[in-house]
Amino acid sequence: MDTWVRKRKMGMQMLDLVRSTKHGPMTAPSSCFSGILATDPYADLWKRIEDIPFPPRDKVDIATYLSKPEQVHLRNYLNAASDQSFGTWVTDYLGAKYRVTGVDDGEYGSSM
Repeated sequence: MDTWVRKRKMGMQMLDLVRSTKHGPMTAPSSCFSGILATDPYADLWKRIEDIPFPPRDKVDIATYLSKPEQVHLRNYLNAASDQSFGTWVTDYLGAKYRVTGVDDGEYGSSM
């Protein structure tokens, strides 16, 4: 039998099968998914970063750094860390950044 004929025959059989069911092709009911919401497991961490009394550029820099795939363990730690540990990491991170880049001329603003 020709390949085209076999494919056509199989397609017709599938169509007949779909037509023979009372409700057409089976689909998952939407009610199964109504209670499931996609949530960000790091929402609290991003909120903590937003609440830091630093200029927006520093907050974006911190969030960008923590968003990198290789920072998943640090992100997990900081997500559960105490406010003191979180604050210490933030100040150490920004302090090291400014020492390395030499940016201390107010380009990013001051934190106080």
